[in-house]
Amino acid sequence: MGKYKIDSMENFVNIFKERSIKPLDFAREKIMKETFKSETLREAARYYLLNWKEYTHVGIASLASEAVGADPDDLTEAESGVFALNASFDIHDDIIDCSKTKHGKLTVFGKYGKEIALLLGDLLLIKGFEWLCKPFEASSSDDKGKLLARLGKLFLELGDAHACEIALRGRWDVSAEEYLRVLEMKAAAIEADTYIGAMIGGGESYAEVLSSYGRDLGVLLALREEFIDVFESRELQSRIANRLLPLPILYALQDANAKKEILSVVSRKRILSKDAETVVNIVMQTGPVNVLKSQMKERINKATAFLNALHDPKVQRLRQLVRVVEEDL
Repeated sequence: MGKYKIDSMENFVNIFKERSIKPLDFAREKIMKETFKSETLREAARYYLLNWKEYTHVGIASLASEAVGADPDDLTEAESGVFALNASFDIHDDIIDCSKTKHGKLTVFGKYGKEIALLLGDLLLIKGFEWLCKPFEASSSDDKGKLLARLGKLFLELGDAHACEIALRGRWDVSAEEYLRVLEMKAAAIEADTYIGAMIGGGESYAEVLSSYGRDLGVLLALREEFIDVFESRELQSRIANRLLPLPILYALQDANAKKEILSVVSRKRILSKDAETVVNIVMQTGPVNVLKSQMKERINKATAFLNALHDPKVQRLRQLVRVVEEDL
């Protein structure tokens, strides 16, 4: 598992993919052995499992378990639980967002409809908790209870964040601070990954440290995606059409001169690629966006400081991960 350098986000994606192979294979095997009376539900499960493209959550949980001294290869079933839980949220999010396509392919919602997508999401949620609890079956400690209690709080916060985000859609008057608070709440998903990694890896004493690290990492990854949505014209056009502007644009709107120019573009009925490029050039030159980037650097340093409590040399992967978040921004 150590063949990739850790000096870029692209290489971390490769690490996440590699770490996800065994957990995903385990999930495919177990779910397809289930007895389904509904052939449609079976087909939907197979379709999703073959087209799954999200590797981040399993990868981060794996790195966190490694950082507390565990061998991720010994935690395949529990890591499958991380996959299944996040797959459940992914499918449910597609229903909420009415996303019929993703990564150039139909989603389960788009191919099989809302009812089957909802039921498959529920199935994966149940399986996720089942697999996640396996490492604690032979233990007399209350670690499983601690894990489930924390996950309950984090997933409640995550659901609340999505509800708050829905309320922001279609509003041109959303403030940067308002939207940033939602992104900070949504970072509960990554905090869950690092907390899970610590607990299933037997590092309960470091769980709070990795939990704090995970929250900051989650915010940073969300901010990175917000910048990417500014740079990629198709994503920017979609965000403008849905009237939920990326956070860097909300920051740029705090500059009076930039605000006038940006609104003159985003208020048009049709946004062309050249218009999106104009917005990028304006946004990245504003003072408020430079402040946002400085805040990201501060959060990177804060997250890195949390890791000083861990002494295993393999924690270096987590330290480097948080530092490459600002790559190319």
